[in-house]
Amino acid sequence: MLRSLFKTVKAEPAAPVPAVETSVPVAPAVPAIEPGSAAAIEEARARYAAQPEDFDALFGLAQQLAWTGQHAQAEPLLRRALARRPASQEVLHLLGFGLKALGRLDEALAIGRLAVAAEPGASHTRVLLAQQLFLTEQYREAFLHFRARAGINGTLPEWTRALPRWQGEPLTGLRLLVWLDWGGIGDELMFARYIPELLRVYRPAELHWNVLPQNRRLLAPLPGVNQVFAEAATLAVDRHIPLLELPCMFGTELASIPAPPVYLQSDGTDRARWAQRVQTLPGLKIGLCWASGHWKSDPEFERDRLARSIPLESLTPLLRLPGVSMVSLQKGSDTPATGVHDFSAELDDMAQTAALIDNLDLVVSVDTSVAHLAAALGKPVLLLAAHGIGLFWGPRARTPWYPSMRVLRQAQSGEWTAEIAQATALVEGWARRGRVELFEGLAR
Repeated sequence: MLRSLFKTVKAEPAAPVPAVETSVPVAPAVPAIEPGSAAAIEEARARYAAQPEDFDALFGLAQQLAWTGQHAQAEPLLRRALARRPASQEVLHLLGFGLKALGRLDEALAIGRLAVAAEPGASHTRVLLAQQLFLTEQYREAFLHFRARAGINGTLPEWTRALPRWQGEPLTGLRLLVWLDWGGIGDELMFARYIPELLRVYRPAELHWNVLPQNRRLLAPLPGVNQVFAEAATLAVDRHIPLLELPCMFGTELASIPAPPVYLQSDGTDRARWAQRVQTLPGLKIGLCWASGHWKSDPEFERDRLARSIPLESLTPLLRLPGVSMVSLQKGSDTPATGVHDFSAELDDMAQTAALIDNLDLVVSVDTSVAHLAAALGKPVLLLAAHGIGLFWGPRARTPWYPSMRVLRQAQSGEWTAEIAQATALVEGWARRGRVELFEGLAR
């Protein structure tokens, strides 16, 4: 998301040269320099060296550094740029983003509020402030600012345009359509917890739910839902509401997050079939997911996805534990997992994955849909969370969203050694002594 927020600052083009007739072939155009590349950083450094007090030179270099995750190096440049233009929304936003990535949440939050004050209608700035508020567990205000995501996502789907949006009025006698306007498979599973609350409190005459194809079979049996569909449909409904608006409707705060120990169920037939498949595996049965999925074609998203993911070879200490059978829950990986039982070719959707997870003892996962699914099933989960990434987990080892999940948050971007060692020690203790308390010694 970061690159799309700001203009790329480049040196001014040279004055045009008068055309001269010549028979010499014209040289091919020089390819544009990729923002965030070594060449782009070198160009920005040269311009800054020539004009160290120029706002565009300061911001341009800071921007290139931020795109490559060098936020500590970008910060002093942004501070100097801000001194020249104290109300610059671009500088405030980039500085707030960097402070958040560096884990300096109080400072990031203060800068985020200044950025919103400088330009209240800027969607990206309000969404960044929402992220900072989520990380400090100020959920009510965070979800209010997070509504600005609509200004980033573009237009509504065609099939919602003729429908009035539900604004919280009584739904007696009305038919409501719920749909996902932001995020992916895991976000839909996470906020599925609000559907029972919606039915209980507002009692619509009918509730229809448009879900992602991978989730349809898992979510279809939810009690009280008239129809769960995964493709655009012509429905006779009266109102619509995006799924991620429901926390706002309920005024969600830290103390009021609906967090039942289990709120999703796997199919009994699928579960029994997987029980036959895995019951012969020796020792503790651990589900493993090491990479975030490819579900969005965008360079910014790809960098974020790679930051969330862990190279499989880095997990060797975990894979070599005695008394443990590792079961791959990873889809779409080209890396063969030596020593891991791989049934991934049979995991056609999240319903099949849920049935397999229900036959395991524990799940170790990076921040992706598998972690949400396992925790929603009530399975113990060790979440390996990337530094500075992840909206909703909160700053602690206990997340208020999932009682069975322990968050092992990366202390330094790109370095997983300590977190993998921590996960390995917890799994080893479980394999050696029997089931362990994942939260032993942690404050609630």
